[in-house]
Amino acid sequence: MRLLCVFSTVLLALILALNPGSLLATAPESPELILRDGDPLSYELRPYLALYTEEGVDPTQDPASVFNDDSLFAPHTADTIPNFGFSNDSHWVRVRIRSESARGEWFLSFNHPAVDRVHYFLRCPGEATVEYLAGDQVPQSEWPIRDRRPLFPLALEQGQSCQIFLNLTSSGSISVPLTLYAPEKLTRVLVQEALVFGSYYGIMVVIILINLVLWLRTLEKTYFWNFLFLFVYTLGVPMLNGLAFQYLWPELPALNNMLASFLLLGAFLLQQFARIFLNAKVLAPALDRAMLVVQIIIAPALIASLFIDYKYSIIAGSLAFAPGTVITVIAGVYIMLRGYRPARFYVLGWGLLLLGALVYALQNFGLVPINLLTNYGYQIGSVFEALFVSLGVSSRLRILRDQAQNAKIALLSSRRHQQSQILNSTRLELEMLKRTIQPHFLLNSLNAAQGWLEVAPEKGVHMLDKLAEELRLILSAVDQTTVPLEREIELCGLHLEVMGLRLNKDLRLEVRRFGEDASISVPPLVLHTLVENGVTHGYQGRKSGVFVIRARRRGERPVLTYFNDGSLQSGSATRGTGIGLR
Repeated sequence: MRLLCVFSTVLLALILALNPGSLLATAPESPELILRDGDPLSYELRPYLALYTEEGVDPTQDPASVFNDDSLFAPHTADTIPNFGFSNDSHWVRVRIRSESARGEWFLSFNHPAVDRVHYFLRCPGEATVEYLAGDQVPQSEWPIRDRRPLFPLALEQGQSCQIFLNLTSSGSISVPLTLYAPEKLTRVLVQEALVFGSYYGIMVVIILINLVLWLRTLEKTYFWNFLFLFVYTLGVPMLNGLAFQYLWPELPALNNMLASFLLLGAFLLQQFARIFLNAKVLAPALDRAMLVVQIIIAPALIASLFIDYKYSIIAGSLAFAPGTVITVIAGVYIMLRGYRPARFYVLGWGLLLLGALVYALQNFGLVPINLLTNYGYQIGSVFEALFVSLGVSSRLRILRDQAQNAKIALLSSRRHQQSQILNSTRLELEMLKRTIQPHFLLNSLNAAQGWLEVAPEKGVHMLDKLAEELRLILSAVDQTTVPLEREIELCGLHLEVMGLRLNKDLRLEVRRFGEDASISVPPLVLHTLVENGVTHGYQGRKSGVFVIRARRRGERPVLTYFNDGSLQSGSATRGTGIGLR
């Protein structure tokens, strides 16, 4: 490394010794633009520019010191349009021009509307300096020609050589796209712009109104957020290209600094719309959180942009809009790959918009030729974005309607199924009642009670009370899945009392408990059925009987045991397996 440094030093000394003026030579002059008859009706001035940057901005400085010192200027040799970016300095541009044409009237177009001040000077030998002022911080009444971008008249006599000086200052970025037009060429350009911008804003207004009307009709929130975004976006574009200043507030240049706030508001609305439209919270939770973080960052920056210097707010707006757009496009691609159909419209629309913006930027830097497609690529792309995204919103609405219809069908089917279950349950309850309260049982019990009322009224009344209580418990149990064990035991005791009075038998119920059984539940009428069968089939010819229910727990499981002392008669037609419940 040390040998390399020594070698470089010796080589530099030899060069200086052989050509001592090589490092002190003056900068080459920028080429002179020569206007001739028969030449094109417009000239791109990039190859003829010479540039000088003056540190700081001093509006009281005499520009004569710049006019008379050629050594300050260096020719612009790059193939791209000069771009100074964000700068607090004062930038000078010089163009040397000589007319050999009989045409004497020209117009100089500064095709970057968002520059605070463009101070124009035309210096011709033997004539007074012509001076104009324009820029988006200068009222349009002070411009030489009212237009969306600074436009300066240029009168040249045949054989005359002049110099054009432009002094540029701005709190935003500064680029220098300069074009010299003949009047007829400028007229064609302005007519073309009017047609393009008229068509563009007409289409955008129609799309915005369609989204507004659809939102008012359907109350679908994606239409609302798309309407807000397109409204802010469509108003922000003319602030960027100078049309808003030309037509909406020509004498209020301070309003042009709202561009930063519109960029931030547009970025915020874009995140909100993308989150809802793409259903990102469900389909891409991580990307949804990323877009939410962008919104949280934008919100205070949006408020601050109303108070801080335009330079910092426009930087914040640009930094928020660009990454925010990238995140939403990534989310759109990811969700599209997951099969969500509306995301295809979103990706296609934003893809065309970004492509149009890229083509427009490449044209501004002189990397692609200027034509209708490249010059208005941004507007063309934004129209397709608004159109395809609006179609995507309609697609999403159709999907939501289909889902709602399917949910409605599923709900109706569920209700039918539920009604069928209720009907079946009612049928089962009726069947249970039929089997539990047999007509002959009820009639025989009432006949027995009537007989007791004649010979022993107290017993008759008692039998009717017990019969009524038994029926009440049966009716209260048929619509339940389980009942407490105590209620089932009570029902069995009532049935034995009724049957004992009816058959004139001594039927007793014994309950044997082992441990705590209060929390035990059983299916309704399960023991009642066993007791009823036992009375009917086990005590023919007998005057008494004992029915035993034993309850205990085996670990966490309840165990119930039922038996009686009855027996089947020999040869009975109802003889079974000996198992009452399996």
